[in-house]
Amino acid sequence: MTKTAEKFLLCHVRPGMVLAEPAIAPGKKTILLTEDTVLSQKLIDYLVSAGCQSVDIALLSNDDIVDREELQRQKNTYSLMMDSIQKTFDQIRSSRSIPVPQIKKLIVQSLELLCYRDVLKLLNTLCKSDDRTMRHSLNVAIVSGGLAQWLGWSKQETTEAIIAGMLHDVGKVLIPDRIINKPSKLLPYEMSVMRCHPYYSFQLVESSDYISDNIKNAILQHHERLDGSGYPNRLEGKDITPLAQLIAVADIYEAMTSHLVYRRALSPLDAIQEFLQEMFGKLNPDVCLTLAIRLKSLMIGNGVLLDNGQWAKIIHFEQDFSFRPLVRMSDGEYIDLERNLSMQIVKIDGF
Repeated sequence: MTKTAEKFLLCHVRPGMVLAEPAIAPGKKTILLTEDTVLSQKLIDYLVSAGCQSVDIALLSNDDIVDREELQRQKNTYSLMMDSIQKTFDQIRSSRSIPVPQIKKLIVQSLELLCYRDVLKLLNTLCKSDDRTMRHSLNVAIVSGGLAQWLGWSKQETTEAIIAGMLHDVGKVLIPDRIINKPSKLLPYEMSVMRCHPYYSFQLVESSDYISDNIKNAILQHHERLDGSGYPNRLEGKDITPLAQLIAVADIYEAMTSHLVYRRALSPLDAIQEFLQEMFGKLNPDVCLTLAIRLKSLMIGNGVLLDNGQWAKIIHFEQDFSFRPLVRMSDGEYIDLERNLSMQIVKIDGF
């Protein structure tokens, strides 16, 4: 879709309008606000104080309006799912059984979210203040379902990926809150308790006729690694089911890109870099590359803040194994960050 724009004098700009191009300080190359910024009165006043006289405003087409309405619908769906998964986990904690009707409802909602083409970007824009275990489980379910679809798995296999992702950490409801919510690094004995959660999760789903053996094994094995360095059984290679290998990637990605008390969230590009370094020998390379390619396709056209304080736009990634893109600066210059290693990306718009 081609973006149409019109130049507005700042005195005619109103809150809610969207920048079609970056707002640049007069006589300088400094970008004051990036394109696609939704202007508030405070931001408009900021541009006035910086000496700007006019800006390029995006003219919303019907498609733009539909996209924004769709995004809001997806956010509402996610909010309802957070409420549902909280109630589901509470019921599992009290009854030690799997509430099948609630799980089926969450599956339908997850498949609905997966119809949204920017679902990975959506997860990064949502509130991060909810219960960590619940939010992590929901996000892993959605990412797992997405990976299954992108790998060409069947609808049944995709549904199993969603269920396994949703319940992979359900055993944590049996671990004391003081360990789950500890704001610092776990002590050795606390880590040994935490590492029991795959067993606990397996025990909670083992007697459920609704949960397939493939899902049960994936839940038990999601911390196993191909080189035998994982837990709880130090399985290797083909002894780890394909579904467990997929859940492992979704689990790691979601954890790496989430804010924790003791660690900042990684950007998707930093996460890709770690995946490409970690995948050989430990993680399934096909799953890792599928996730990396999907993430990078979502970043094309996004604004990035470089460590020199300048904003640029991502234009292209050279190859599947590359995590440093070709970017276009505000003055039109193209810089290949794969070859210019002195420049670093510190922020990606929308992620």
